[in-house]
Amino acid sequence: MSVVEPAAGVVLAGKYRLVEQIGVGGMSKVYRAENLLIGRTVAIKVLHPDQAHDRDLGARLFHEAQSVSRIRHPGIVDVLDAGQDASGPFIVMEYLDGESVAQVLARRGKVGIAAALGTVLPVLDALEAAHAAGVIHRDLKPENVFYAVREDGEVDVKLLDFGVAKLLWPDGPSPQTSTGVVFGTPDYLSPEQANGQAQLDGRSDLFAIGVLLFELLTNRRPFHAPTAVATAYKVAHARTPPLIDHGGPNDPVLDAVLSRVLSKRAEERHASAAELAAELERHAPPLAERQAARRELLPPRGSRVDLRASHPSLTPRSGSVSQQVTPPLGSSSWRATPHGGASATSGTRRSAEFISAPRSRSPRGFRSLPARFVGQCHVRGLVLRAIDSYVTRHLGGLRREKALARLSREHSRDLGEGLLQAIVFYELELLGAYLDAASAEFPEGSSFCRAAGVEAVSGELAPVLRVALRPGDPGAVLRRVAPVCSRLFDFGLWEVTPGGPTAATVRVTDFEPAALNLRLWLVGVLEGALRATGHEPAVLISRGDASHARELVLEITTRSLGG
Repeated sequence: MSVVEPAAGVVLAGKYRLVEQIGVGGMSKVYRAENLLIGRTVAIKVLHPDQAHDRDLGARLFHEAQSVSRIRHPGIVDVLDAGQDASGPFIVMEYLDGESVAQVLARRGKVGIAAALGTVLPVLDALEAAHAAGVIHRDLKPENVFYAVREDGEVDVKLLDFGVAKLLWPDGPSPQTSTGVVFGTPDYLSPEQANGQAQLDGRSDLFAIGVLLFELLTNRRPFHAPTAVATAYKVAHARTPPLIDHGGPNDPVLDAVLSRVLSKRAEERHASAAELAAELERHAPPLAERQAARRELLPPRGSRVDLRASHPSLTPRSGSVSQQVTPPLGSSSWRATPHGGASATSGTRRSAEFISAPRSRSPRGFRSLPARFVGQCHVRGLVLRAIDSYVTRHLGGLRREKALARLSREHSRDLGEGLLQAIVFYELELLGAYLDAASAEFPEGSSFCRAAGVEAVSGELAPVLRVALRPGDPGAVLRRVAPVCSRLFDFGLWEVTPGGPTAATVRVTDFEPAALNLRLWLVGVLEGALRATGHEPAVLISRGDASHARELVLEITTRSLGG
């Protein structure tokens, strides 16, 4: 049976009219919707159409609903309904108005003790209820903690996304998982999660709470490293740094609490969320002060922010760790997931997690990246490998070595020794540095990037584009290719508008981190994809032909290669 693709205007189960897409993840999308029977605004999570018939994915979706329903806590986003129709399985959740912790940190930077504890203490209360119900979250991070604005203007803290939650004592069949797959985002994984330990309990969630509290107070993660593997190593072995070392408060009491909750051994942490909350409560400002601090974090009412739809259990995302061999880049996700999470905005608000304080370790020779993106935007190793492959073939070994010599020792080692992993996200500075260094060696300068993109389609990108490169008009081809491209980065919102049998428009918004040479490479990838499907494209960059422009708009016309 064919699947009716969810879109604005579609009515699910005869009563939920989809209004607009507000989030997207590896296996699902989230829509703002209206319950036509009672007029209530809700959020609906549905599987991507090409995955709607997957029974295991449907089971995962309903597993999330079951996990939340068995807790029933006001600090956890409520699941209102679940069902299945022609668009596949779906779950219905309360719609939230506000911002995630990730967005607040991106916009404001670090917060004070009152706001930080005013955020963490309600989450601990929700976790205590979840753990008591036998549910561990396993993916706590700033994207999954939400400041929800009530009608009276007060701000509640809500815990989101139990998509990879684990039942400690399941009373029925659970969706299958792949042996050896590590769920979560490495900065927030407990050491036992990073090591792939099968038996976990609520103390793994407490470790993530410690990372969240540290990040709220410093806008830095305590164990972050350039790659997922290096981060996992630091999580397992590095000591917890004092807050003051990363610009946080000089507070020995909080340092002591963090040192305990971030212990490498679970038995050395607090025994429960309630125990950790009690210790923090003794050091916290009065409740009224914490509530006021939360209100001050958010801008005036009137702008709604999406409910998250990320599923790291199925799609390794920015920094997510997975031992699966093949990166699932060919999914229908059109929104690159920000570092530490996956989601999309409705199109007008910047996905905000990739703004942060500048770091001091930008690679040598890299043209200035806007400070708010330094260390916060990422690209999969697959892109770096594709560009390095082109450089090696067309420059030769000696000139490639000259290009590598322009990079920092760390970055030149990763490239020179072939250590790049296709699925892992690397900081965008490395890609920018290498493109700049290679451009200095090519006679045509950065123009080589476009040719490198064309060649990548039949080279490094071929495995992930294989399903997308089927015959069709240019609009259809690009609609299949764009989701693959979007999964190569953790920024950028892609949209393809067909323009008849021989034309299409590609628009990439939230694209400020991209320099011109990267934009040219992507143009080449789209050209190569169209040629591989029997088209001869002519591409006009109608908007965004400059580094760090807010969007990239391509007007594409084609003719058949046969005539």
